[in-house]
Amino acid sequence: MVATVPESGHTSENQTSFGYCLECLEGHILAAVTETRHAVERFNSSRKMTRGVVEKIRVVLAEVQGIDEDIGEAEAPTPEAELQLKQILDASRWIRKNFGLGGIGLTIGKGTEADLKNLRKQVLYLQKMIYNLASLEG
Repeated sequence: MVATVPESGHTSENQTSFGYCLECLEGHILAAVTETRHAVERFNSSRKMTRGVVEKIRVVLAEVQGIDEDIGEAEAPTPEAELQLKQILDASRWIRKNFGLGGIGLTIGKGTEADLKNLRKQVLYLQKMIYNLASLEG
């Protein structure tokens, strides 16, 4: 049996644009959380910034960039949701800029174990922000 995709492009016909945005944000943040865990585990195995650690960090920041892109297309249903979307966008941009090339440089092998753990902490906080936003969906 082949599933049919709703004409809207959403997961279901009755899904709102905001609900679809939340679904996408969840996908990005779950991937980022998983990859940060793997990066920390790889670092702990070798005690250094290996190519494998760097590759995981690059995936994390790519997923965070995906959050930026999806929020750019989001239609917030309320002023509160709009404010929370802006806060998530600010946090995701900060993560990318602080830990990427413009900041610590984890994406090119710079940084320490503490930096990796801080990245993980920030990604987990971003996840919390996204789930708080989802509670507004009703």
